[in-house]
Amino acid sequence: MNQETEFILQCNPSNSFIEQVMYSKDSLDASVLLNHPLLFCLAPESLESGKHFFDSIRLADKAENYLLAIMLGEHKHYFSFSGVQLRNHVIIVAQQTPESAQPETTAVTDDLLSDEMEAALETPEAEVKEEPLEEQRDVTVWDLMEEMSRLNNELINTKRELIRKNMELERLKEQLKKG
Repeated sequence: MNQETEFILQCNPSNSFIEQVMYSKDSLDASVLLNHPLLFCLAPESLESGKHFFDSIRLADKAENYLLAIMLGEHKHYFSFSGVQLRNHVIIVAQQTPESAQPETTAVTDDLLSDEMEAALETPEAEVKEEPLEEQRDVTVWDLMEEMSRLNNELINTKRELIRKNMELERLKEQLKKG
């Protein structure tokens, strides 16, 4: 792309689900990211960095300058991501990086990642959240798909239970009318 592309996303803080494209500039259609977890949209080599990006936001309420690759169709696009947690949402700003800056930025991002995580763990708020971080493992696409499948099954079962309860209520209502 010749022009610089940037966008602002609103995500769910617990699962990176993209709820809204708040701003989009240039020819890249950021709306294709809607209703997907951000981690599902990343290229495989960016999954680990993407996980660290969201962990930094959860622990320190912000993260800056993470180089992540997004897959849009068959094409990979590199963006510098920054994010902040505001109340019940994560706001993410992404700016496309020039192709010449992509290889060097990856090493810088890893250094920034470790510095931010260490700083976050030193704060009192992060000490409360430290326990789940120890239990986490590397996230793969298959892990994410498995989790989405589990959540989908749970949603289906909840809907079935709701239908059963509504039918039971209707039956009780009919008995009250007759009695």
